[in-house]
Amino acid sequence: RKRILNTLERSPGIHYRELQRQLDAANGTLRHHLDVLIKERTVTIMPVNGRTCYYAGAPAQVEILAGSGVTDQSRAAEMLPVGLSTVQRNIVTRLSKTPEPPSQAQLARDLGRSRASVHSAIGVLRQRGILCAGRLALAPHLSGLRTSQVDYPWLDVRVEYA
Repeated sequence: RKRILNTLERSPGIHYRELQRQLDAANGTLRHHLDVLIKERTVTIMPVNGRTCYYAGAPAQVEILAGSGVTDQSRAAEMLPVGLSTVQRNIVTRLSKTPEPPSQAQLARDLGRSRASVHSAIGVLRQRGILCAGRLALAPHLSGLRTSQVDYPWLDVRVEYA
């Protein structure tokens, strides 16, 4: 159980299959220990974009939300960039590593995606509070992604299995 909690502290908001992969744990064993931790309220589960995401503690306690004033757990889970589509994840990754692009069209060219798909992804990211409303930049609570010591799984662009 300690390994589960340590993994969730390092990678908040990961989904079940990713947690299972990182721990190299048998399905039944992991399910049993997660159930115990959830009943003890040591682990919180939140549905985000149709996926069940796991947190050590509550989503509002995640490092990047510290000081944001968010106390509603559902809103906190929404504001974390987990359960993103490939285009959404690529946008968050791009904006966390380099300065703001001058336009959505330039961002689409940089990512090798259509303007329509980038526009749609930006709309979802803004609605969830991941991007600023008026510009192509990460929301203030995500500005520390470049220097964070936590391994946030949404910056990893490998294919997710779930």
